Amino acid sequence: MADPAVHVFNNRVYIYPSHDWESGIEENDNGDHFNMKDYHVFSTDDIMNGEIKDHGVVLQVEDIPWAGRQLWDCDVARKDGKYYMYFPLKDQNDIFRIGVAVSDNPEGPFVPQANPMKGSYSIDPAILDNGDGDFYMYFGGLWGGQLQRYRDNKALECAVLPEGDEQALPARVAKLSKDMLEFAEEPKAVVILDENGSTRFNQLARQIPDISTKVLSNTLQILEADGLGKRTVFPEVPIRVEYELTATGKSLVPIIISLTEWAQNNMQSIMEHRKKFESLS
Repeated sequence: MADPAVHVFNNRVYIYPSHDWESGIEENDNGDHFNMKDYHVFSTDDIMNGEIKDHGVVLQVEDIPWAGRQLWDCDVARKDGKYYMYFPLKDQNDIFRIGVAVSDNPEGPFVPQANPMKGSYSIDPAILDNGDGDFYMYFGGLWGGQLQRYRDNKALECAVLPEGDEQALPARVAKLSKDMLEFAEEPKAVVILDENGSTRFNQLARQIPDISTKVLSNTLQILEADGLGKRTVFPEVPIRVEYELTATGKSLVPIIISLTEWAQNNMQSIMEHRKKFESLS
């Protein structure tokens, strides 16, 4: 057993590890020797001294309609009395996707969805309960985890790893849909800020797919001119420039998030009404 996700549900500690079987395959960077084909769930009411209960197999490769091989480490979240297990699994083309299985109980068994999450890739899903009804998935791993096969959520013809001074490949994060079964948005790069909330130009560019250098530069200048953004130049070699929101800019963030969510929730209805209106013109 390895890679445990640990949660407290109903005053009991639940442990969700991966389960590696002897494969007989020589160890390699792609992780082909990891023969993980099922999950067990363990629980206890006393993490230090209590008895550990093995609830047995709660999900296995043969239960999953789209399965290829290799159930790597998973995570579980609870919402509205249901338990959602998120798992990475190679499909029948040997590409890692992320699937969801649902249970009425934290100890399972978990019933998988018929298909993987749309737009999912790579491994190591970890779920954040934001405390306001929204949940976010963080995911991504290199080498055997296949993250190097993607840029801006698009598959590459050949895997490419950064070299030299090139930016590292960050993990991804995406908000989950209200039913917990799909992404509510395209995954974004995880950007690590310093203690002041600052970030660099290249980090911003990587976080915003398909934006040109000119458009991003002009936008940052407008934010600075309006007192919403701040640009700090550090006298180093090479020169380091960092950007951050001002207090006024930060006050806009919850408003923009609410507007974005409203647009996502209502876009389909708006497009249907627009199509109907145009058909009558």
